[in-house]
Amino acid sequence: IQHRMSGLGAVSVADYLDTLGSDPAECDALRKDMLIHVTSFFRDPEVFDYLADEVLPGMIANLPDRGPLRAWIAGCSSGEEAYSFAILLHEAIGKAGRALEIQVFASDVAADVIAVAREGRYPLDIARDVSPRRRERYFVRDGEGYRVVPEIRGCIVFAVQDVLQDPPFSRLHIASCRNLLIYLDAPTQA
Repeated sequence: IQHRMSGLGAVSVADYLDTLGSDPAECDALRKDMLIHVTSFFRDPEVFDYLADEVLPGMIANLPDRGPLRAWIAGCSSGEEAYSFAILLHEAIGKAGRALEIQVFASDVAADVIAVAREGRYPLDIARDVSPRRRERYFVRDGEGYRVVPEIRGCIVFAVQDVLQDPPFSRLHIASCRNLLIYLDAPTQA
């Protein structure tokens, strides 16, 4: 709030509250400032290693042939978590020698970050988080960055969704709320 108030000059808290009450654009700007979109590809690699080694092999083995493997990434921000999940699922299905369709539903409350996620374009610095092997297989150079390959982009549906008000996705095999839980208080997390 201090950051937003300083951008308006010398205003009191009462004046800023009046501005919020009368200026929808300022309310939206404050909301965007408060939603910290902290994400990267394969954030917390040990989590992805655990999924790849301990969770996905059994899940994939128990799915019927040609059936979809359905995942939901709640609070997907600008898409890195969703694309990381889709890549991990693609690798695990290939390793298992299965022919399963991947359906990833990725949602966030912020329409502007969903638009970024749908594009699947990221700066060159993703190289610090994505191995050379994965960059070669799942990304193409695109101007001053990388773009996720259509094969992976095509298996993800990005949607604007408020998980506290909108209905959840159904018939899922796995869901990730890692990017969402940081915004919720303890009772809501539970």
